[in-house]
Amino acid sequence: MATTKSIGCDIMKRAIAQMKQEIKRKRERVQAQSEQIEKLGLELKSLENELETDLAQLNAFEEEFSASCGPG
Repeated sequence: MATTKSIGCDIMKRAIAQMKQEIKRKRERVQAQSEQIEKLGLELKSLENELETDLAQLNAFEEEFSASCGPG
């Protein structure tokens, strides 16, 4: 027959195991989301660089148009 102490210990043992599993799942989610954030950050920087290049090209074309064709 199980004693009150052994029942309490079994409950705590299961709770500890469940908490460890939950912590493991959360760590995995944090890692996955960190990787996604890093990837998005790199994509954002790339897009910002492309935008800067595009704006510079647009300005150059507008200046050339204005010089060659007059006010547009």
